[in-house]
Amino acid sequence: MAIPAFDESGNPSDPTALDEVSRRALEIYEQSLKPRLEPEHNGEAIAIDISSEKHAVRRTTGEALRALRQISPDGELVVMRVGPEPEYGLAARLLAAQARAKRDK
Repeated sequence: MAIPAFDESGNPSDPTALDEVSRRALEIYEQSLKPRLEPEHNGEAIAIDISSEKHAVRRTTGEALRALRQISPDGELVVMRVGPEPEYGLAARLLAAQARAKRDK
């Protein structure tokens, strides 16, 4: 599978290919890596080569990507955070409620 090409605006030229890459990375993470990495590495970055399933966990996404490029220089790499996704909508509602309560005092 080739790395999806992007147009001059940074949008994937073939969104279905990007979706497939993302889907495969999440599948690898959920089935193989999540049980070994969570919760000890929550918040750290992981780079995954979806072809070989090799991976690198580092403090930042850049460090993870560079580490995996040393192992898989031609791989299809996806970078993500280890751990559950934060619920941004819930956090925003909680902060808004706190701000409203302070204002109403």
